[in-house]
Amino acid sequence: MLTKRTVLKAAAFSAVFSSAKGAAADSSVDGVPLPADASIVPPSPGGSPFAQLFSGVWTGAWGGVLKHILLVESIATDGTCTVVYGWGENPRIGLKSGWLRQPARIIDRTLTIDGNFKATYWLGNDRFLAARWQRGDAQAAAGMGKAEDTVLTQRITPTWGVGESVMLDTSLREAGKAVRLEAMIYTPSGPGPFSLLLCNHGSTGNGTNKALFGVTHHNSILARYFLGRGYKVAFLQRRGRGRSEGLYDEGFLPDRSAYGCPAPVSLPAADRALNDIAAGMAALRLLPDVRHGPALLEGQSRGGILSVAFAGMYPDDVSGVLNVVGGWVGGGCHDAEIINPQLFARGGRYPNAMLWLYGLNDSFYSINHSRANHAAFMRAGGKGNFVAVLPIEGDGHFIQWWPQVWLGPVENYLNGL
Repeated sequence: MLTKRTVLKAAAFSAVFSSAKGAAADSSVDGVPLPADASIVPPSPGGSPFAQLFSGVWTGAWGGVLKHILLVESIATDGTCTVVYGWGENPRIGLKSGWLRQPARIIDRTLTIDGNFKATYWLGNDRFLAARWQRGDAQAAAGMGKAEDTVLTQRITPTWGVGESVMLDTSLREAGKAVRLEAMIYTPSGPGPFSLLLCNHGSTGNGTNKALFGVTHHNSILARYFLGRGYKVAFLQRRGRGRSEGLYDEGFLPDRSAYGCPAPVSLPAADRALNDIAAGMAALRLLPDVRHGPALLEGQSRGGILSVAFAGMYPDDVSGVLNVVGGWVGGGCHDAEIINPQLFARGGRYPNAMLWLYGLNDSFYSINHSRANHAAFMRAGGKGNFVAVLPIEGDGHFIQWWPQVWLGPVENYLNGL
């Protein structure tokens, strides 16, 4: 997703690449050009233990939109390497497709290109990279997957890991009319059926910027990781968010100028959001390539607390819960100590373990507040570990974009399901 924190600014991106040497297309892989002499040289022996894993072709899409190929051609013993950086066309920002051959360096699990722009690629496993692009204040993120080397010779269309916006028919109704919900869906290659991962988004800060209501939330890094584990990943947009129909009404002040704080406003709004998730879940389970049975839930911020509460309400429909920095109202709200523990306690009826992941230095929820919420959940009968992690940089509320900090705990949790 292109968010305020991961926005790919057109002017900055175009300035870097529009005048790139070697940008003319010699050959093309699904619209992304590569040089005619592109090749893969086996890494030199005795170098980085991760060299063999990095070597080859990686594909993804910046912000889930702009197709990108990273071809790691050669890696020396000291970790220096030569890469081809290819990108697709994006008429919306006036960007033509092209490629650059660049020097790069591998240190431990990170490959870095550092020139007119900086791109870093963190190796999660042998099939998954978390990529970040930056030039000044312009940023973008992408989940990258390992492609077969035959992409270079046979020009086979790779899996870009790009989501598809789907409008779901639901049982919800407003003003006598049926309401459809949008889901940004990422589907693994192959015929299926696939286990379902339902991802639940958070709020829009303090609710004052109405332009954010229409932004479709999805996270290509998270999606790419779960695609690699065989999940069909659906980022459900609740009413009034993204392209979903209906009114966005999750606890506003009477004049709808911002979110409200009092419990009598917030708790009914959470119930409304839970109804949206139930309707979206029912619609997603009707998709022909979704495996029958319970779904895995993941949620960030408000989506995290909703995932916990939903599992307690519908335990037979949920195979596991990943709660990432969950909470309904921030610690600055005078009723936060009432609202958040009550909603989390609803998850106590879920019989299986959950994973609660929280970042230090979170601008919305202090770690002590979140630990107190976990304690209330446990007193209500809940099961699961609370894991506090230090963000790679910035606000701990956005650890979802940094798999370096969540990959280990998530893998351990999934392996135990």
